[in-house]
Amino acid sequence: MFNQDPEDDRWGIPFHASCWSLLERVYGPDEIPSAALLEICKSLPLPLLGDCIDWGHDFEGLFRPDDQVRYPWEDRSITLVDADSPIGRSARNDPYNVPEIAQLLGENPQAPPASNLLEPAKVANDCFAALPEDVCFIIASNMPTVDALKLRHASASFWPIFRSQQFWGLKFKASGERSWLCESQKLDKSYNWLWLYHRTNRAQRSEKLQNRRRIWKLVEQIRESLDFERTNLPLTFCSDPNLANMRWLEVTGDIRPEREEPYTGFFEGCRLLYEQQTSIHPSLSEIEFSFVPLGSVSYVAGIRLLSSSCEAIQLGYRAHRSERVNIKSLIGFNLVVGSRGIQAVQCIVNNSEVSKWFGCLSDAPTTRRLTLSAPITAVKAGFDGCKMISLAIADSCSRDPENESLRDLAMWYPSVPPINLHLHEACFEARKSAVNRFQPLCWTLFGGHGGKYLQSLTGVTVTYRARVSGVEFNYNTEQVPAECRKVGRYRPHTFDTVSYFPIDGAGGEYIDTIHLFRTFSSGAEMYWYQKIGKLKSFKISTNRGRSCHFNQRDSGRVGECVTLVPGTTVTGFYWSQRESHITDLGVISETIDQK
Repeated sequence: MFNQDPEDDRWGIPFHASCWSLLERVYGPDEIPSAALLEICKSLPLPLLGDCIDWGHDFEGLFRPDDQVRYPWEDRSITLVDADSPIGRSARNDPYNVPEIAQLLGENPQAPPASNLLEPAKVANDCFAALPEDVCFIIASNMPTVDALKLRHASASFWPIFRSQQFWGLKFKASGERSWLCESQKLDKSYNWLWLYHRTNRAQRSEKLQNRRRIWKLVEQIRESLDFERTNLPLTFCSDPNLANMRWLEVTGDIRPEREEPYTGFFEGCRLLYEQQTSIHPSLSEIEFSFVPLGSVSYVAGIRLLSSSCEAIQLGYRAHRSERVNIKSLIGFNLVVGSRGIQAVQCIVNNSEVSKWFGCLSDAPTTRRLTLSAPITAVKAGFDGCKMISLAIADSCSRDPENESLRDLAMWYPSVPPINLHLHEACFEARKSAVNRFQPLCWTLFGGHGGKYLQSLTGVTVTYRARVSGVEFNYNTEQVPAECRKVGRYRPHTFDTVSYFPIDGAGGEYIDTIHLFRTFSSGAEMYWYQKIGKLKSFKISTNRGRSCHFNQRDSGRVGECVTLVPGTTVTGFYWSQRESHITDLGVISETIDQK
């Protein structure tokens, strides 16, 4: 249905009737903002092997994301759990029409099992003892129940609250942890809420109630994703006519091209729907960042620029969750970027001071590309239906990216490599794509910082088929962290070839030479990543004159020897990857103490 062509330029997104009914209950008595919801749905990819748009979550445990082949910031393929598992059986039930709920609410409340917990003794240094009882009630009511239960053991001031029907009744309100039992909101305030809370705990919930809770949490996430102010975003907003001729430095998510068919080619990444740009007032004094959750990640929704004269310019959306930073001059941004958009921002302000991070830092590449030596004069931002997917600054300093380091231009995972690591960029063929589009570079130090693990190295294992899939490093100790042991993410296949090359690290043997072999393609029908040169094989040599050429039988036509910075030793690699294959490999070396 998703791949059907629009009729009369009209198309839509199907919702299960029961899920839609629960969404109406979540919003009640307000109407669902269906136009905004459609914009969000248009911004979500349709996986190649999926039958519904990908919200970026696992449907509360119903699917398993593929972390073996994909990185956390990528759109990962998901697998349905066993249909006969508890959650698989539960998911077959209608989450909206649950006759059991009416029976449950019609039962005669019973006293919960007696607790054998003793009320804590009052102590002199109990800081809560000085608080009025209603203040303690407010504190406990705004905490997760499990934390509030722990708090009553620490302070006798909270003990009476757990016999308060009002306290337990709040758990069933719209924002409470039992809000999924929405039918209970019609009950009288004098109801025995403590009994109902106990009656609906995890141990006593049926599969039907478990599925109601699961779907309710999902539709609540939809409401949270819609919690922003929509403005009529123009395609271009320009307060300075000179902006049209500006040269921009830009960072984007994995933006997919717009097609006539809504989901053709849009199986991962993000989609650009709107774009705004503005000059920055010299009296800029404050920046406000808004954030919106989507799936398991939150994204930057918009930027608000405020001047000392209280004038404000809003780029994108303004959400309920926001953070502000005071500044005198804005020099640049550091960004955390996933395939679906901008996740976090750090401001470079005043005299190159660095602000704290704002947003979601978890498991995504970082870049320092948007930094100047002088205050930024203009910004441009791109958006989909709810979040920022690109950010650019006007290059008023005439930077020359061709002569700048990948360290400052690329998107790096898990972080930007420190300055003491040499990257040998002249031998990295994928530099252009890493600088000009969404092509994150990953890196690892198999030798550890300062080469501390080199003496523990016992060998290198390379897995390949037509191309190199991954590299693993072997050691004689378990003390080497997992992140140092592997290059690339892939799933072993029956037709893979696995080659092992032993290295006597304990005896002082180490890698001193790397040769890279690539093939190049051309043609109008080629994708961009097919034209930049693909790594087909590589050869490593050691200081003892021993060598191994991995995948030599399918070696590329072009071979290149990486010339190390004099006095340095190979301790790591960085790489680009696509579809479970390493597309290019870079060498990291550093000066180490040979003692």
